[in-house]
Amino acid sequence: MVLSIKSYRGCITEAILTVAVMAVIVVGIFMTVKSDASPSHKAMLMLIIFVVGVLGGSIAVALAQISPVWGFVAVALAIAFASAILPGLYEGATGKNPFASKGFERSNRGVKVSKEAEETVLKKLGGIKAGDKVTFGRYDRVVMDTKENEALLMTDKIVLYRKYDGKNRKAVWENRELRQYLNGKFFDSSFGEGEKALIPEKSHANPDGDTADRVFLLSRKEAEKYKAYMQCPIPGEYDARKFRLRDRTDSLGSCVDCTNGRMDSNLIYTEGGVRPAIWIKIK
Repeated sequence: MVLSIKSYRGCITEAILTVAVMAVIVVGIFMTVKSDASPSHKAMLMLIIFVVGVLGGSIAVALAQISPVWGFVAVALAIAFASAILPGLYEGATGKNPFASKGFERSNRGVKVSKEAEETVLKKLGGIKAGDKVTFGRYDRVVMDTKENEALLMTDKIVLYRKYDGKNRKAVWENRELRQYLNGKFFDSSFGEGEKALIPEKSHANPDGDTADRVFLLSRKEAEKYKAYMQCPIPGEYDARKFRLRDRTDSLGSCVDCTNGRMDSNLIYTEGGVRPAIWIKIK
């Protein structure tokens, strides 16, 4: 009878552990499918999740036969390992954040755009100067520079995680998908009508030809000029720590390290941090 009870408890423990392991595998695969990784990278990560999940589950069940406590400890350690290690290993190997969705907003996903009129928005901008923090559109922004009637604003943190261009590694800024996105969908959804009226289309100098943009990335030259305002809060553990500039050399693009404001480079065709910039009218 005693053996039967122990056997029954062991079966229950093994069943619970099996369900827990399967749940972890399913959640991991679901998150991977929803990610912005390429099909080949998704397949790689799903294989890793499945193999590690099966091995971890087998070890947990084996330990559970010795003691149910050891079985649950093994599952807890496996979950902790998967959540803390695998995403970092994947991003290090591929240059991609497996759980970053295309065009994600870091903390402003549910923030609605302003419905205030142009005149009302203008009143709130009176007297701003370089170094100030303001809320404009769906994001908090740092004032990089002010002129007589205009101010240069950039988001105070990385708010997007995107490629320069996923199709053409040598695309100039004028033809990049990221530029089209910033001046299209991002512009349309990030500002109220009163705010949009204050964002003029400005000419920006590029080695491959000037462009006219409302939303843009800073150039390396501009980043050097405004270096005092380059630092931003360190992103989450597995998110982008560098934000893109619009300069590029072949398959490499310029970027700035969020932790110290230093210039660096990254790949054009992998996801990277973005801090969109805009010029706005302040009078």
